[in-house]
Amino acid sequence: AMARCETDQRTSELCIPIRESRQWHWELAVDSHGRFGCFGLQDAISPIKADPVPGASQAFGSGSPPHGVVDFSKLETTVRSDDDPYLLASRLTEGRLNFGPTQSDNLLEGGVLIGLGLVLLLPCLCLCWVSLQTPGQQAGLALGGEFRGDHRVESRTTGLGSLVEAMNRALVGPTTVSHDFDGL
Repeated sequence: AMARCETDQRTSELCIPIRESRQWHWELAVDSHGRFGCFGLQDAISPIKADPVPGASQAFGSGSPPHGVVDFSKLETTVRSDDDPYLLASRLTEGRLNFGPTQSDNLLEGGVLIGLGLVLLLPCLCLCWVSLQTPGQQAGLALGGEFRGDHRVESRTTGLGSLVEAMNRALVGPTTVSHDFDGL
């Protein structure tokens, strides 16, 4: 025999949408596909909301349905107008009733992203600060020039290139070349 999975459910809520007809009578509010109800997604709308109920006996792959009389004492029954805001909101959100993030959600997300941006910007700002705080002769080099004798000679590098040179000099330090080749 072919095994199948069965679940037992009990109706917990019943919701019937109605609308006023042209003859001033109330009628069941049925959509263009012949469906009616207040629960579920647009394609699977239903007038019934059900809760799972344990069977009388349960085992892996088998079991038996509940025994006895079904208790409907806690059944909620609702009749809603087809123009009810709850039903309209359910249609707009395809039954999810989720209208997206709230203002506080957006504020929190914005704060987190700004904080993350500042954390990611911090190393770059530190490198710029270090390159501009180098003392003496290196200060001139950090600003894009070099010293020859007692006067400063402007470098031809400008913009981003001078910033990269300045950071390189700040991190590596001054480069000295020895003209003493006697020991080699």
